[in-house]
Amino acid sequence: MFLKIKQEHRTFLRVLITYGMHIWVIIFVCNVVIFYSIRFFINASTTRTADVNTPVEITVSPPVATEIPTPVPTAAGPVINLSFSLPGIGTNGGNLMPSHVERDVTVHLYNSDANISDKVVKPAYTIKTQAVYDSDPNSSTYTYFVNKYVDLGAIANGNYQISIQTPQSLRQLMRSSDSRDPGGQLFDLSDKRFTILPPQKMITGDVYPLPNGDNIMDINDYNLLVNCYNIQINSSKCANAAPADLDDNGVSDGIDYNIMLSNFRTLLSLGYSVPTIPVPPSDIPIKISPSTTPTVPKISQAPIKPPWNGAFGTIFIFILIVITMGSIAFAVFKFHLLNIFLHKKSETEKTIQSPAAEESVDKTNSSEIIEKTYYLKKVSVDTQKNGVWVTLADDAGITTGFYPKTDISDGFVKIKGTLRNDQEYKQYIYITELETED
Repeated sequence: MFLKIKQEHRTFLRVLITYGMHIWVIIFVCNVVIFYSIRFFINASTTRTADVNTPVEITVSPPVATEIPTPVPTAAGPVINLSFSLPGIGTNGGNLMPSHVERDVTVHLYNSDANISDKVVKPAYTIKTQAVYDSDPNSSTYTYFVNKYVDLGAIANGNYQISIQTPQSLRQLMRSSDSRDPGGQLFDLSDKRFTILPPQKMITGDVYPLPNGDNIMDINDYNLLVNCYNIQINSSKCANAAPADLDDNGVSDGIDYNIMLSNFRTLLSLGYSVPTIPVPPSDIPIKISPSTTPTVPKISQAPIKPPWNGAFGTIFIFILIVITMGSIAFAVFKFHLLNIFLHKKSETEKTIQSPAAEESVDKTNSSEIIEKTYYLKKVSVDTQKNGVWVTLADDAGITTGFYPKTDISDGFVKIKGTLRNDQEYKQYIYITELETED
């Protein structure tokens, strides 16, 4: 038994030495090449010379000038950080490039026990300031109007209710989290205290009387906007078309009309009385200017170059590839791996049968049928799909649509279609029937 085990050990060593000698030699050469390559790289990357009789020269980099931060002005009183958004400006189909990036803002401070709903009650303090449109897609306040440093001045320390107002908007009181509380949220505005106000969604449409409205939205505001539709701008009924441009794209059109209707609905849900809106006259042509969506460039990091010398790195990689390929070729040749692989592949191909093709089912499209009246505006012609991409605006907002024909024009239409998904437009309405309303 002992002699048999000893003989098996000798056979194993003989096989290992006979068939594995070349592999061990290749691995040894690889280790030597890698070791001396790394050593050469370390020595080559250090640019210093030192002789026995020559002192070492040390190069000292000149001092780098440190930027002095811009000093923050000393506040005369409490400081607030405010931000707000406007309907029709920003994301969700709104105008991403408003004509006016700065807007006047009025901050009203009321005493803690003041009844804001009483029109006779006046604010304790009124502060005039400005807010700037945030066009940075990476910012947390993207498409908001922001002023991060509003000095309230020398006001008495205490708790205040705060409201803000901007041209075309109603006065927006900052409410508390308790919906049953009719008053506003109280803010502690002590001396030089910094307070971040919650972002506000303004209600726009207060455009009458000119120039700054009266903090009331009624039929007068509606009439001013209707009288300043595109073709009516030069008429005597339109004294100033700028206030009627609620989405700030330079044109008073159907989008501004729908923004006002949507804000009337918001006021109605909050318990305010709103006027009965008549049907818009069909003889007034409405032209909707498409909002331009800026293309946000993708941020890509520059590739990090290896610190070694280019020529040496190329030679090292070439040697490593040659050694690796040689090792693989030797192993395949020595152990007949190629023949085994080809033999198994041919047997596998005989047994594999092509599976029956399954019928593809489009699960992205919805079976919901939509029948509704919209204001339609052509956006672009799709030559591949032989149709037109459009925007559909109503009092609920703006929706993308596709009509498989090209003979359409802007105006109020009654459509019938279904919801679908598209990689470019995401969800849209595929219009199957379209009827123009005269």
